[in-house]
Amino acid sequence: QTDTYLNTLNPADPTQINTYESNKTYNAIFPSLNEANILFKPQENDTMIVVKRYLNSGNLYLKDTVKFLSASSSVIPVPVAIIPLDKNKIKTVLTDKYDSSEFETQDAFNNYFRGLILEATEIAPGKGNLISFDFNGAINPSIEIYYTSTIIKGATTVIDTIQKKHSFLLSGIRNNVYKMTDRTYPNNHEVKMQGTAGSMAEIKILGTPNQLTELRAKNWLINDASLVLHVNQSVADTDTLITPYRLTLYKNGFDNLGNPNPSHIKDVLTEGPDVFGGKLIVTDDKPEKYVFRITDYISDLLNGTSSYNPVLGLKVYNSTDTPNSPSDTIIKTYNWNPKMVTLLNHLPINGVKRAHLKISYTEKK
Repeated sequence: QTDTYLNTLNPADPTQINTYESNKTYNAIFPSLNEANILFKPQENDTMIVVKRYLNSGNLYLKDTVKFLSASSSVIPVPVAIIPLDKNKIKTVLTDKYDSSEFETQDAFNNYFRGLILEATEIAPGKGNLISFDFNGAINPSIEIYYTSTIIKGATTVIDTIQKKHSFLLSGIRNNVYKMTDRTYPNNHEVKMQGTAGSMAEIKILGTPNQLTELRAKNWLINDASLVLHVNQSVADTDTLITPYRLTLYKNGFDNLGNPNPSHIKDVLTEGPDVFGGKLIVTDDKPEKYVFRITDYISDLLNGTSSYNPVLGLKVYNSTDTPNSPSDTIIKTYNWNPKMVTLLNHLPINGVKRAHLKISYTEKK
């Protein structure tokens, strides 16, 4: 539970919407609300919970199976992350307060129960932890309380046992807090990228005038051009959930006035994001590589249709990176994806796994 009041309006100027920076400090109320010593890891087959309902006597009389659906018309449950809360703490903090002044109005409740802090705690020294949830998906995150209300006449006569449920949607103010350890990475045969830290890579292809001139003189018909980037598996976590499932490749150039002008590569718009690629390829349950198909981009450079060949930017994929239409050419370089990956660069020390551009072509005889 947080003791920090989350205000929609700026207290210093109520005419303005309030903002919360990613390094803001939130005061926590202890003890925590979850059950103690949970080794929590989301699983894709977690699609239901079993609610045990008890009588006042303590006897179990019913088990409910609760599933979560993305729509009322759907019959297929979706995976959810379920964090068990301490029943006694929830009773004290919430259900015992139902008839109190804290529940009389929405404002009174907002001031009483100010929100939650969801935090991942490392399970071993030096082992960072990552937790990433979609709070804007089909199912809203919430506190779900299932309880039984027993109506008793006199001292002992049970008239009715009523099954009840209350949902407290976490749909108000939300913020992510990022705590990054300052590090200096060695300038070696690797490239380290992490979304929220703003760590990205720059790639130069056909970057020298001689390279481009020599290839243009060959008059090739380009059938396919792919940029292949291998993951350094010696440092990659075997859990592919930590590795970005997708990267974004874009033209990291400048406009005529010298201002940054990051823009989409032609293939994203002409062939579509799925053909363009950038998704993580997994082999033997380990992250292996990323492949981008940039056939149209390379073809335009070699046949002289285009001479614009800026340094390419490479970053962890964000949902806003996918263009909405063929005219949506500008890319937003900010990022809230916390995942990271270490790639092998172009140096010979990386052997067959070094970063490379592969061109397949037809040659006129």
